[in-house]
Amino acid sequence: MTKWDSEFGIIDDNKRSYRRERPSNIERNRMRRKKRRRRRRVIDMILVALVLVLATHCFICFSKTDAESINMTEDKLPDNFPVGELDDIETEYPRVMLINKEHGLPKDYVPSNMVKANVKFGDFASEETRYMTKEAAIALENLFNAASSDGMMLVGVSAYRSYATQDAIYKNNVATKGEAYSSIYSAKAGKSEHQAGVAIDLSTFSLGGTLSASFGESAEGKWLSEHCADYGYIVRYTRDKTDITGYAYEPWHIRYVGVEVAKIVTERGIALEEYEGAVDYQSFLSGGLLKTEDEVSADAESTTEASTELTRTNTVKTIVTTEAPRTENVTTEAKKDDSASNDDSKSDKKDKTKTTEATKSKTTEATKTTEASKTTEAAKTTEATKTTESSSNEEANADDAEE
Repeated sequence: MTKWDSEFGIIDDNKRSYRRERPSNIERNRMRRKKRRRRRRVIDMILVALVLVLATHCFICFSKTDAESINMTEDKLPDNFPVGELDDIETEYPRVMLINKEHGLPKDYVPSNMVKANVKFGDFASEETRYMTKEAAIALENLFNAASSDGMMLVGVSAYRSYATQDAIYKNNVATKGEAYSSIYSAKAGKSEHQAGVAIDLSTFSLGGTLSASFGESAEGKWLSEHCADYGYIVRYTRDKTDITGYAYEPWHIRYVGVEVAKIVTERGIALEEYEGAVDYQSFLSGGLLKTEDEVSADAESTTEASTELTRTNTVKTIVTTEAPRTENVTTEAKKDDSASNDDSKSDKKDKTKTTEATKSKTTEATKTTEASKTTEAAKTTEATKTTESSSNEEANADDAEE
């Protein structure tokens, strides 16, 4: 028995030998069709791969173009680009609470979400000054970890300070160093960012944990100025913005404002007072814009006037409420008088009615009397007539009898 193999030809099972013979036309056609199918598959795969590569390349090119157009500065804009129209575009800035000499906090203000910052503080730091708002504390922990990874040894000096603590510090500075020094290095009570729980003073072990302008020249101070924005902090009182902030250069004082705002302020090199989204405490709560001290005073006066007017209104309401029973009494008396007069008028009407009825009865009686007299007279006349006729008849009868 022989078998045909497409590769070796005829296979003889008996002799176990292979004889290579030319395939038939049918086999050749079948083999050609297989080869064509293979070539088509390969070509299709190559085409699909080319399409995918081209699509990926186009996507990357368009993405780069969009990114470049977004980050394009005014220097890179085309000559015919309408740059002047950029001023008409309204940009929404994240709002952040501004606390300075003009915009303060209420005396009883205490942040509600404070936690103890898990960072290294100096031994001289009190328990109160180790607290911050939760978001600021978490960001500070990340900042300290990054600084430690880079070999920087930061130490916390003072974070949250209450109104009473700040008042004591300011008064002590005035007593020991004078009003002029205190006005540029210390905030009055209610005007400090420490009371909001979002600011902290930092130092380094090389300075013994003290607050000094030399901190800005230290390795830790330079690292802090360069990297604090990555964790949502800004150096609040820089050397070139003292005329705007009203405070001297304090490289140790950082304020948490969030990563987005921190990057905007740092990249533009502006003070927080120059940031468009900075608002005072009242506006921050109500969602309004920043108000000046005169506007705040005007709002306070209007609020006082409104409360005075409300008091007057309440007083008038009280007077009206008090006078109401008197008015009711007067009204009751008037009603009684009206009812009495109505009763008198009713009685007068009844008397008139009775008089009229009496007159009518008298008239009726007179009419009856007249009719009775007429009837009597008529009866008398009739009887007289009858008597006369009877007498005449009797006389006639008597005459007849005589005849």
